Amino acid sequence: MTKDLIEELALDDVFVSVAEPIPGTPLADLVLSTPQEENPVYIPHTGEYKALGLSEAEARAFDLMLHADLHKPRFTMADDRIFNLYLEEVRKQGSDILRSTELLVRYS
Repeated sequence: MTKDLIEELALDDVFVSVAEPIPGTPLADLVLSTPQEENPVYIPHTGEYKALGLSEAEARAFDLMLHADLHKPRFTMADDRIFNLYLEEVRKQGSDILRSTELLVRYS
């Protein structure tokens, strides 16, 4: 394949999500063995996204989403609409993962 063909076939989609601790997986085992105060789902983010009120897990996913846009085959800039979509998505994921984590802890 030529370089042009590879670039033409490259996907513009990047999927980033907060990792969900599914029961019976190594991640679930790690979540169960990690004290709550060290779990990124519970830790408030204190870095550059502090003003957004995200958890550390949400901030990491948000940052990856923004940076992924810089590395897509077709360069795009994150405008206010994209920024807000990503922010809404990480907040939803953070809430979902927090509930999953609480259920995992409760029933394990």
